[in-house]
Amino acid sequence: MQIDLRKNMALKYSKIIVGGCSYTEKNYPKSINMDYKMWPEIIGEMSDCEVINTGCSNASNTRIYFEVLDQINLNLNNIKHVYVMWTMFDRQGDCLVNYKTKSYSTKWLRQSIFGTDNYTAADIRKGKLFKLPDIESRKIKPPKIDDVINYNLNLIFGLQCICNEHNIPYTFAQGTQMFTPAENLGGDFNLSNYKKVIQHPLTEKIKNFIGYPTINMTDKYHNELIHFHPNESANKKIAKLLYEY
Repeated sequence: MQIDLRKNMALKYSKIIVGGCSYTEKNYPKSINMDYKMWPEIIGEMSDCEVINTGCSNASNTRIYFEVLDQINLNLNNIKHVYVMWTMFDRQGDCLVNYKTKSYSTKWLRQSIFGTDNYTAADIRKGKLFKLPDIESRKIKPPKIDDVINYNLNLIFGLQCICNEHNIPYTFAQGTQMFTPAENLGGDFNLSNYKKVIQHPLTEKIKNFIGYPTINMTDKYHNELIHFHPNESANKKIAKLLYEY
């Protein structure tokens, strides 16, 4: 039986590890010529801890997972909490180019959002086929939606297992929608992908997950979004929601 000594040694742990996409990235406000604190920095102030924010615009869940895992390994004996705001499942294209410099080549991959594996010329123009980073002239079909869902849920559950193994408190949340809205690609919104997430065997095993699996957490602050991202007021509310969870 593992004993969590953190309850009696809370002051020993002084770092918070955070992962996510542009909903999390510390410098996102500057990219839209704004100046306000993102939710991870607000949580850092609430808990009086150093924040290691690995959030990066356009990051896939693959990148989020490995960036957070890297910081867990580097700070294993000094982590008070891990917060991760996961992104869209169909944002699948990150390829680690240079581990030391954290240089990534991001490739967007649109899977069968409409529940079909048939692709037309229109689909290609809308980006449903992508180029391999090492063979730019070769195009391949994206993976099937079932594989995309299984892969992403395994990333989330895997990070949960790592946190549990090391007695690290964690809080996960779904920042963006799990899938690119079909209407953005000229089609009708389809709930079939979300039903598959709900029915997946890993779903009931994933804990401490706010807004999971189909609720977009920031929808609660729809009137306070800037460019479809949480603004200053929304970030304060998100920080409070995650901190008090």
